[in-house]
Amino acid sequence: MKNKRITKKVTKAKLLRIIKRRDTQSLLAIQEDQFDWEVLKQFGYEYKTLLEWIVSMGYVFKQEENLKRVVNDRGQTVAHVMAKNGYKFDPDKDADIIRLADNERWTVAHEMANKGYKFDPDRHREILLLANSRGNTVAHVMAKEGYLFDPDRHGEICELKDKKGYSVLERFIWGNDYAILSGHKDQDFMRLSIKGIEKYMQTAKKINIGRGKYTGMDVYKHLKKILNIKKKVDKLPGELEKELGSLGLK
Repeated sequence: MKNKRITKKVTKAKLLRIIKRRDTQSLLAIQEDQFDWEVLKQFGYEYKTLLEWIVSMGYVFKQEENLKRVVNDRGQTVAHVMAKNGYKFDPDKDADIIRLADNERWTVAHEMANKGYKFDPDRHREILLLANSRGNTVAHVMAKEGYLFDPDRHGEICELKDKKGYSVLERFIWGNDYAILSGHKDQDFMRLSIKGIEKYMQTAKKINIGRGKYTGMDVYKHLKKILNIKKKVDKLPGELEKELGSLGLK
């Protein structure tokens, strides 16, 4: 009977050398089964665990059993750490993985949205409805990070509220007030219907942003300019760029 092959584990000292030298080539040459998970949970440099370091350097875990491993006392998994570092799981192929939740029910999908990933509101509605223990849905996070939901097409999602009573639309206004007022969202708003723009205006008017020098009324007034342009453009197709330029909007 042949002896079972014993895989030699990578030591903490070797990982620290790889991290210090930013030796990506040596890191990527390591097989998943060579890692000692008790070692990976230990801290390396700058208050980051060795796992966080190697993932930030581009190491991708592929085995499902590893992706589901809980790696800290918050209940976060390897998949959470990967998503936090910008890895994009496929919402269709990796459906089970992106639904993994920590102790606060913060899912891998939340983490992806927090890094700017945009789930399709039509195809991935169930993912957008996932909520953590505070009632923050993946849709709330997407809105905070700049995704403009269409009230006409996705009204139910727009009206989702967290446990403090804040809707997805309110999260968008709060998280993107500067981007809105600087004109970076004008084209996105122009793609909405008149009623859709008005819905965002109503939301902005009733909230107090309470941060910096901007207020909900500032956002409301800017959206009103966009609404006026929209009304003109709807009557005069092809005049969009001209109208935007005349008001200095982008």
